[in-house]
Formats: sequence, C-alpha cells, structure tokens
Amino acid sequence: MSFHVYPDPQTAALTVASDTTALTSISQLAGTPPMIYSNYTKAMYIRVSMFGGTSPPTLFVKAGTGVPVQAKGQFSPVFRGPASTDYVGDVRLISSVENVYEIYMLFDQDSSEMWQLGIRNNDHANDRDFTWVVADSAAETAQPWIVVMPGELSYHWLDDKPIDQNTQVSNKGTGTLNITAVTPALTAGFAVSSSLPLKIKPSGTELLTVTFTAPAAPSPADGSLTAITDLTASPPDTTAGISDGHNQRLGLTATKQLPDLTPLLATTPGHVSADPADLTTLRRRSWFPPPA
Repeated sequence: MSFHVYPDPQTAALTVASDTTALTSISQLAGTPPMIYSNYTKAMYIRVSMFGGTSPPTLFVKAGTGVPVQAKGQFSPVFRGPASTDYVGDVRLISSVENVYEIYMLFDQDSSEMWQLGIRNNDHANDRDFTWVVADSAAETAQPWIVVMPGELSYHWLDDKPIDQNTQVSNKGTGTLNITAVTPALTAGFAVSSSLPLKIKPSGTELLTVTFTAPAAPSPADGSLTAITDLTASPPDTTAGISDGHNQRLGLTATKQLPDLTPLLATTPGHVSADPADLTTLRRRSWFPPPA
C-alpha cells in the first residue's frame, strides 16, 4: 500500500481564498476497489481535510484535458478528453464527516492518467486551509498533519515554584493525531504536564502544557536552560518538518531573573539611588568594591 500527502512540498497547508477555486496536480495511485464496487478494475482513494469553518467545500477531479467533474453523492462519469471514448471511470463523494471528505475514483479499465484535484472554498467570509491524501487504499488516506504554535516557549524564574506554559497543537490532516511522547526526553527541569496520549481529531486543536521547575542550586553558570524536542505521534506524521505550517518541534528556554530592585534614596552626597542596571549603586560608592 502507498499514499502521498498534499500539498507538496508538505511545508504548509494550501490556503484557498473565500469563494475561489484552486486546481492542483496529483499523482495517480490506484489499488483494488471495495468489494461493493468490484465491477470496476481499479480505485484511487482521495481524502480532503478543511481546517475550521462550517461551509463544505466543492471538490472536483480532472483527468487529462477533460473537464473538472464534481464529486457528489452519486457517481459521475470522468473523461480524459472531449470524446465519448475518453471515458476513464466514475467519481463519487463517499462521506463528509467533521470537515473530512472522502472520494472514490473508480476506473473502468487499468489506465494511467494525469490528474488534478479542484477545491472550491464556499466560505463567503474566510480563507480556509486544506490538505489531502491520495492513496491506493481507503485506510491509507487517513494521515495526520501536525502544527505546533508557538514552536518556542520561554520561562523566567526567580524561585523553585513550577511555571506552566502552553502551546497549541493543531491537526490539519485527514486522520486523527495522537501525541504519545516527546523525543528526545526533556532536559531536567522541563516536563510535559498534559496527559498523554493527546488525541486531536482532524480540524481540531488542543493545548499542550509544559511545566518548568527550577533545578536545585547551583543554577546553570549562565542562568539559562534549554531543550529541543519533537512531539511524536502514533501513527507518525511522516512528512512533518520544522516549518511553521507543518512542524512537530518544540523549543524551550528558561532564564533566571534577578529580583526586582527598590530604589534607595540618598540625603547625603555619599549615597546614591539604586539603579537596576548598575549594581554599584546598591550601596555607598565608598563601599564598592567591598572593603578587604
């Protein structure tokens, strides 16, 4: 079995402007048709995910130089060209659940075509993000697409009280995203506080909490701790990278803060007011450096 995740390159979902149509090339992958459609020779399986919104898109397939054909609830014939002999097979929208749309392209004969997928965003007010998967089996079209935002979390600590920070983990894919662990393990002081596995349905977003607890003294020489880790999923998101639109990486930085300083008011020339940017002003100038 094989599948291909789109758009390609898989660095960000395809944004389709409101009330517009995008037509993109896809490569044919064909496998055995479902038993119920055994009268066909081959089947290409397509699953499309729309992130957010409630207005279902209109989806088309286009073979060769033929006209785009809308995938509807009943089979519609697809032709690679203008002649009746250019018949390729039939397309049908099989299901639409929670912004995920499943299409079967069933072939009348074993052929290889040049294909395009058309996506019309019917949301009149908002642009929408889309991803899709083409496969030779229906099961392989369910693939996650992880987006971690923000991809970096910062902590500032004064004492050993735990500090929580959240990042949003979104799934723009066609299959459920299950975050099961982080790899490599986090540096001492950092810990994932959210319960794992974290299950995120297509078109969904969940918060992931990472807690920082300052290490026991002595603290790091430069007063900071860092960690870089990847959120790992089962099944894996095989095309995730480190780009903002399709990333599984999370960077963490914790920095020790100096306590807030209170101004020291002077009434004699030997005293000065405290300046947080200049530690010598925390005492009489005649006392700095400290006496031997």
